[in-house]
Amino acid sequence: MYLLRCARKPLAMSSIRLLDDHPELAVAADFGQARVVFIESPGELFDACYELFERVFEPEVLDSKQTYLDRFEQQAKRASQSSPCLVAALVEAEGKVLVAGISSAHVLALPSAYSASIVAIANVAISKACRGKGIGALLLHATRERAKQLCAEQQRVLDCIVLESEVRSLRFWRKMGFRWPKGMFYYQPPLKWNHDGSPVHKEVRETFLIARTEVPAATHIETTKLLDIVGTLYENWSLRDIRGALSPEAVSLAEDYLRTRVSAPVVASLMTEQVELVDPLQSQESS
Repeated sequence: MYLLRCARKPLAMSSIRLLDDHPELAVAADFGQARVVFIESPGELFDACYELFERVFEPEVLDSKQTYLDRFEQQAKRASQSSPCLVAALVEAEGKVLVAGISSAHVLALPSAYSASIVAIANVAISKACRGKGIGALLLHATRERAKQLCAEQQRVLDCIVLESEVRSLRFWRKMGFRWPKGMFYYQPPLKWNHDGSPVHKEVRETFLIARTEVPAATHIETTKLLDIVGTLYENWSLRDIRGALSPEAVSLAEDYLRTRVSAPVVASLMTEQVELVDPLQSQESS
């Protein structure tokens, strides 16, 4: 069990730094007293956290900074069905507030037949100076607890947590209880589109992982539900922001690209009514 330590006193924003820029302070930092902060508006903390994202992830798998700013505005106006959950892990050393890690996720409503939501983790970045110190687990726990609060407000149950993993992260997610739908072939969809409906970056081959919230956790998932979860991800992460922003023709081209180039391989890889949830490392053995 993790003790969730949320920041209750105002932070000295002008003193916020990335821990990786001050590795000498890692020795003085007490990672057991790391605090989590939910970021719900722009500012110096968000700027520092986004910089950490940029250092860890390639552009094709990271939402633009403007996308985050737009979603902050939508959240403030309650103008979106998606509830963002951006969590920073902070430590203090020698009077400085240091960003040790950052996690970005969204609580997304599944189709109405389910009366449930999912947590979709987009990106998690941990400073090199504190890997292995429990920061990733702290961020995941904070994200889960925040998601439960948001689901309760929306009178929905939290069905599962899902994410798209790079190979280098599979062992960590395995430790956190995530499983791979056996045989599933998956692409992260394009996150940005040109004005003509063509993708700025191509889709990226990644490993889809899922953690069910029921106890004991289910060992299988219905294929139709799994595809509905993937469809919810693709709509919210890839298409939602271009609807109304691009021409109907461009949106139609983007939808067609997503259907034929990205969704079709996922559907083709799932040929049974139920899919077994297995050790994520099996995804590499079968590739």
